[in-house]
Amino acid sequence: MKIKILALTAFIALASCGRSVSPEGFADFAASVSIAPTENALRFTVNVDFTTPCNWSVLYWETAKGRSAAQKTAFRHTDGGRESVVLKFLYPNTEYEFVVVPEGNAAAESKPMTFRTGSLPADCPAYTVEKDGNTGLDGYLMQWEASPSGYVTFCDIDGKVVWYEAFGEEIRVGWCNPQANRIAVLTGFQDQDIQRLCAHTVVTDLDGNRILYWTSGKGNIEYPHHEIKILEDGNLMFVNNVLKDYPIGTVWGDGFTVMSPEREVIRQWDCFAALGDLSAPYLKAEKRLTDLVHANSVALDSEGDYYMTFNALSELWKIDGKTGDVVYRVGVNGDVTLDGEFPTGGLHAATPLAPDRILCYSNGRDIKRSSAVIFRVDPVAKTAVYELNISLPEEYSSRDRSNAQFLENEGIMMLSSTDSRKVVFTDLQGNILRVISREGISYRAYWFNKFEY
Repeated sequence: MKIKILALTAFIALASCGRSVSPEGFADFAASVSIAPTENALRFTVNVDFTTPCNWSVLYWETAKGRSAAQKTAFRHTDGGRESVVLKFLYPNTEYEFVVVPEGNAAAESKPMTFRTGSLPADCPAYTVEKDGNTGLDGYLMQWEASPSGYVTFCDIDGKVVWYEAFGEEIRVGWCNPQANRIAVLTGFQDQDIQRLCAHTVVTDLDGNRILYWTSGKGNIEYPHHEIKILEDGNLMFVNNVLKDYPIGTVWGDGFTVMSPEREVIRQWDCFAALGDLSAPYLKAEKRLTDLVHANSVALDSEGDYYMTFNALSELWKIDGKTGDVVYRVGVNGDVTLDGEFPTGGLHAATPLAPDRILCYSNGRDIKRSSAVIFRVDPVAKTAVYELNISLPEEYSSRDRSNAQFLENEGIMMLSSTDSRKVVFTDLQGNILRVISREGISYRAYWFNKFEY
């Protein structure tokens, strides 16, 4: 990975930065507070020298907007001594104020201090609001960059970048688990002839500290592609190729792997048992030796069962989490009856909203219109209905990659369309509310309501 060299002189802190403060009341908890820039223009470190155990948080706000617009970090415990927290999700070239607040004793907060963020790197991605209708959303949109600088960014609903990190390689897919304060990405090209194969697995925290860096191969994930997720237990879940020999040759099929950060394989599964001898005509196995079904997503529901989408088949599969058996297959060549036409022009990004209630991005490359679809499936009767089907106009559609996200509490659907380089927010009637455009490719995008860290 390329080493980022960012001069600290690019960051301009106001005169109060680094000053110790001991106001009356707060002096009962701490001897001093200071703040210092990091190598990243949008991250600053607050240091507090505590003299007594307490729970504490940092409240911070843009000076121009005032304290009523403050954000705060999660409360954390100290037994005394020096403690630090990195402030993030900040706007560039902006003056901020902050205070340190002991829990349950707001009257003893520290004296306000100020700092100023720096400028974004010149090659950091930029975003444009193409249509600016109101969504009511307040949070962060995560995207990444499939070019050698390899930026992950979060921007707000107005397209303003509030967080960035460069990974130094093309980012294929990414994931953020805000509860774990972790971001995972698959980067680089393992094989230029099979471009779906990713060279590296990288996990970082939101402060920019590298937690894990694997090179694909024996002992790690050998053939990862199209999906990485950080599960609630901290394990990593991948879509990966699995090779198997048949009379027609070596076949590249797909499956998933769950692996611990210590490289212990927790669970593996592949598609071959469900596909039998590969003689089914729709498989076209002899023509697809190096990419039989082209899996592109895997997700886990609340009952421990898995869902995968297969782009070559335009199918959604449910996989029993205990037995590995395929419970059902939603698609033209599957075993489920649907109350409408099956998607046949590509299917991506399975997201279980509940067991057997699954959101997918239908590429619709055969009809040149992509859509977000929610399947509600009866696994016993093997029937399904479209609970929701929100279609995009052609100019906002994407013939491959992409994902949808259902912000159910807000009544908003987000569709990230890779080909069109746009993220589209709609209401549940399909009316387009807001469109955020970008330069370059992001395989997917994810929206996060504001969260404490």
